[in-house]
Amino acid sequence: RILSVHEIDAHYLQRRLAATLDDADECAKVADQVLSVLDIRPGTSIRECENQLLVLLGFERFDLIKTLLANRARIWGCVSIKRAVDESTRDLVEKALMEDESGEGGKALN
Repeated sequence: RILSVHEIDAHYLQRRLAATLDDADECAKVADQVLSVLDIRPGTSIRECENQLLVLLGFERFDLIKTLLANRARIWGCVSIKRAVDESTRDLVEKALMEDESGEGGKALN
């Protein structure tokens, strides 16, 4: 399903992972790793992103992986913008979203 940008805040990934991870510190660590995999800037293909998520999260979380992939630019953009510590970091994220080749990045800014 396609998520609304209003559903995604700075802790979206942690909440989704908390259902399967008991330790809060581990959950935060995995959420940071997932966000790094979802990053649209390095130009990784969707297939490569899927493979990395499968290794990181395991096949038992495939439904979550499908949601993450279907909303890759939105999740990465919304979480990154809300976690931005300063205006220049926020500007870099917004620029990457506007330049996203999939066209989904710009929708994360709406």
